Amino acid sequence: MDIGYEVARLYSQLYLTVKIASHRNLPGLRRVLKLVQDPRSIEVDGVKLFLEPLLATNYGVMLTGRPSEPETHKFFHAVVDSLETPPTVVDIGANIGEMAVLFAKRAHNVIAFEPFPSCAAVIRESAELNAFTNVEVRQKALADQVGFGGMGVTDEGSEYCAALQGEGDIPVSTLDTENIETDKPLFLLIDVEGAELRVMQGGRSLIRKHRPLIVFEYHSISKQSFSIDEIRAELGDQYEMFRLRRDGLLDHELEKKTWNAVAVPTHGVWRNSTERLITH
Repeated sequence: MDIGYEVARLYSQLYLTVKIASHRNLPGLRRVLKLVQDPRSIEVDGVKLFLEPLLATNYGVMLTGRPSEPETHKFFHAVVDSLETPPTVVDIGANIGEMAVLFAKRAHNVIAFEPFPSCAAVIRESAELNAFTNVEVRQKALADQVGFGGMGVTDEGSEYCAALQGEGDIPVSTLDTENIETDKPLFLLIDVEGAELRVMQGGRSLIRKHRPLIVFEYHSISKQSFSIDEIRAELGDQYEMFRLRRDGLLDHELEKKTWNAVAVPTHGVWRNSTERLITH
């Protein structure tokens, strides 16, 4: 029996309970997660995830069976409910695959970009646990030009929470050179610790062609690298910007505390599917 896992699971539950009740974060969650010793399968929202002890700090409260970003999951399921056909999901900066694997259950296919070999391996393992044949993992980073780069740590709690910067040996590609072709609605997730704008710049042709729904990180770290006005300028008047709220709904309060923002096309299937989620 992995006592460390049981302690981590119980503390994760306490952490989540306190956060829901008081919106406070108990200290020490990552330190407790490091107690996990043995690899295992855990279940989150009815989907199996492979738990790799060396990456345990990346799982957060998922040991409780709940996703670490519930608002993003609520939003995804709400918009997919309104579609006539399942979407193609492209998850950029997929980490251990919380979005890529859980979304695969309702997606036509998922393409996950993750440069760290250990994280990419976990995504593949989780897809296999669920017999998901619609998940493809591409072990590379995305930015605004093709080449190689290094990764700089942006979160002291995890060496796998890093931003693309400087020179290195990590393969770097762009959305426009990755041959992403689909006749399904395209859903983009971009979580790259401040390089979100660069990813969009490297995907101008794909974005212009497919008009995807784009969920991107917009918080204290990313705000040091780009502004929402720069995103607006990049995407043009064919998109409208929203804050993704904790309840999975959208509003225009981007000057308030945010974690993710959503770029919604002004016309088309994605606008229709998000209309009822926009608060006024």
